[in-house]
Amino acid sequence: MDNGSSGIVTRMGHLFHHADQRAFIVALDHGIVGNLPGIENLAGTLATIIDGEPDGIVVSTGAFPSLAKMINGKIGIILTLDTYLTSSIPRSNSMEEEHRLLSTVEHAIALGADAVKIFLVGGQKSLPGFADNVEKVAQVGNECLRWGIPLIVEPTLWGGEIPNEKKHDPELISHMSRIAYESGATILKIPYPGAEALEKIVGNLPCPILIMGGSNVGSEDEMLTLVREVVAAGAQGIVFGQNIWQRKAVTSVVRKVSEVVHS
Repeated sequence: MDNGSSGIVTRMGHLFHHADQRAFIVALDHGIVGNLPGIENLAGTLATIIDGEPDGIVVSTGAFPSLAKMINGKIGIILTLDTYLTSSIPRSNSMEEEHRLLSTVEHAIALGADAVKIFLVGGQKSLPGFADNVEKVAQVGNECLRWGIPLIVEPTLWGGEIPNEKKHDPELISHMSRIAYESGATILKIPYPGAEALEKIVGNLPCPILIMGGSNVGSEDEMLTLVREVVAAGAQGIVFGQNIWQRKAVTSVVRKVSEVVHS
């Protein structure tokens, strides 16, 4: 885990603090593109999540200051630095594709972040847009090295050039993961490509791999089965959002997922 920066090593330890060096993170930054059921009252949802004791949360730099007193060092903090917009009308059909930085590494550190996160969106209709995205990841990566903070890159297949049936294509996920790593990622948060493909990615890339939850994965039992499969394939953790806070008994679900990740 030591990549030459004591700051990065120290902050990584705030997220991967268990003996197994795995982490369960809850993502709460979805509101940057509008409301979703389950996080309309962000502070209320956060309270139920903290009670379940995950290893960390993901929030936006804009929302975090009002939540800081609630968190108070209880869990690790990952701050999202960017947004990927497809429409000027929240939660509506896609118009275009635009990736924008909303904050800086220095600002995130001032807020108390243990890590920062940025998107790398594959399949964008605009090649210059994708090139700009890669450039931003590399620039943020350099800033993270300078300031001693881990960079989580989320390589996705959200671009309009990729049809829905290819959004979880194992080969494309592998390519995007490699680009994200080469661009400066300390940690990767990737779509689940299946157990076999995940084992290959984990074996090829010398950085922690976290699996993102995406849309609803089914029942609670199905979700826990997926977590077991992911951990068995070598991932160092899970980042779930709506699969956690859109369920009943959120605190209980958080505890169950955490138990599986660290069992």
